[in-house]
Parts: sequence; structure tokens; C-alpha cells
Amino acid sequence: MPTPTEIRALVKAVSARKGKDLTGTDIADLLGMGATGARTFRKWAGGETNIPYAAWALLCELGGFGLIWRAGDKQPLLQT
Repeated sequence: MPTPTEIRALVKAVSARKGKDLTGTDIADLLGMGATGARTFRKWAGGETNIPYAAWALLCELGGFGLIWRAGDKQPLLQT
């Protein structure tokens, strides 16, 4: 399970690829999370709840780490 530090580092990687600092609302929009998505994201980033694997995998792809659910795309993840 990704730690809050790893989640925040991944958001930095996604932000770098998008060319701007992304907010919780931006991340929620990218993941299609709806109206309460920003609050949910803050809970993941704050360690209150675990990030679902699907959301983590999508953020990894958006951050440039590939499709982590595919066996052939294994890459080292974040160095924190």
C-alpha cells in the first residue's frame, strides 16, 4: 500500500508532466471522482484512508511510470 509520502511524490510527478502544481480538485477531476473527490484525495494523501489500487495505477500512468498492472511494464516506482 502506498504511503502518504509516496502519494504526494506521485502527485508531484503528475504535476511536472502537466506543467502546473495540481490541487486535490485537479487530481479528483483527472480520476473522474466527482464532487467529493478532492476530500477523498486529501484523505489518501493524509493517510486517513488507503488509496484504491485503480486510482494509484492511473496516477502512476499519468506520472509517467507506465501501466503498472501490465506484467511487461515493470519499472521502479518512486524514490522518496
